[in-house]
Amino acid sequence: MENEHGFFPHWFYQETGKWNRVDCFSSIDTAILMAGVLTVRQYFANTEIEITATKLYENVDWEWMLNGRDTLSMGWRPDTGFLSARWQGYNEGMLAVLLAMGSSTHPIPKESWDAWTRTYKYKHYKHGDMEYNFVESTSTSLFTYQYPHIWFDFKGKTDIVGINYFQNSVNATLENRDYCIENPKNHKGYSQNIWGLTACECPLHGSNYGAHGPRQNDDGTVAPTGAGSSIIFTPNDSIRALRYMKDNYGYRLWGKYGFKDSFNLDIDWFSPTYIGIDEGAMLTMIENYRSVLVQSQFMQNEYAKKAMQNAGFTNVDTTPPSIIQVKKNNNTIIAIVTDNTNVNSVVLHWNDSEIEMVQEGQTYSIEIPDNMTKYYIKANDTAGNIATSRVFNEKPNLLPPQPKSESLPSGAPHGSLVVNTFGCCPTKIGIIIYLFFFY
Repeated sequence: MENEHGFFPHWFYQETGKWNRVDCFSSIDTAILMAGVLTVRQYFANTEIEITATKLYENVDWEWMLNGRDTLSMGWRPDTGFLSARWQGYNEGMLAVLLAMGSSTHPIPKESWDAWTRTYKYKHYKHGDMEYNFVESTSTSLFTYQYPHIWFDFKGKTDIVGINYFQNSVNATLENRDYCIENPKNHKGYSQNIWGLTACECPLHGSNYGAHGPRQNDDGTVAPTGAGSSIIFTPNDSIRALRYMKDNYGYRLWGKYGFKDSFNLDIDWFSPTYIGIDEGAMLTMIENYRSVLVQSQFMQNEYAKKAMQNAGFTNVDTTPPSIIQVKKNNNTIIAIVTDNTNVNSVVLHWNDSEIEMVQEGQTYSIEIPDNMTKYYIKANDTAGNIATSRVFNEKPNLLPPQPKSESLPSGAPHGSLVVNTFGCCPTKIGIIIYLFFFY
């Protein structure tokens, strides 16, 4: 296939492998390809495939794509040169930046990570039970929070600027789902099981394909890959959404190759198409949820390890504690709290008072005074991460459904999360092998 300095075209003629003069020789599409190539390289170690995969990756001249700047260009065209658009802010371009930093032949400097992160925009989000911060994608579309995680395992890791990218994607996914539940534009069907605003086929776009998000082109189009590719971030919500979509829309949304690309109930439209990049993202993320196969193979590459090291990633877990359950039993409040870095304290707050709850394993309890009218629980761990429950109004034997969120404490690290229920399902062992995809 035709390439330029190791970069491949976004679109090409299938018969000849030549660029078809649409779009460019793309840095992000080459990065997606190379992430798959390195996964295959590891899976087929000590074979000819490993040799070929190594040559493909080492042939990419990432430094050339900087074009004298400190951020990567989005691409290059033979007729006009480098594109003016560059990878900055937060988005799927993170994958290209890391792969470029991990190269042994044409690396970009460590300072490029500073250039990448200095344009981050932080979103403080409130809805229902939750209040939290996250680095907002320049698109707000879910695929931008998903693609780097197909290969890089960010769980339990924090970069040099203090971001936990796994938790960041959890928070962004929750916001995407909550936005659909809130449904400010009154689209038909949006609910707790119909969500997932992302890039997909859409007849309302001039090109019939476009990105969707809470603050980008929300026209009522939902894609199963939005929820499905978020399965490692929100396993319970994602699985329920996929089952609901399949059970309720049947053959209109499900066919020979699984889910069709998207649907829009406002105009009673269902895509007839299976799109490789959307199916591929969903399949690889499902396998990561089942067995961590794709991530584990990719992360064994020395290039992936070098990239994480150069970006300043450490095994400092800034994931907040999980307040899994809060319940009232007569005059006793009981909370179940878990954490990856050990819970330091769980405190019951009411009115202007606070009292530390008594621990027994993962269960924390305290008797409440008769004059308590409302309360909330705050948990912190040994790393300083904080989770806060919603505020509960005191009623006999039950907790009311109407929440009032508490603000995050001053100085809480990025990724701190206000929660009522928050947790992950354990990883299961899978058998599907889906190593990489092209489109």
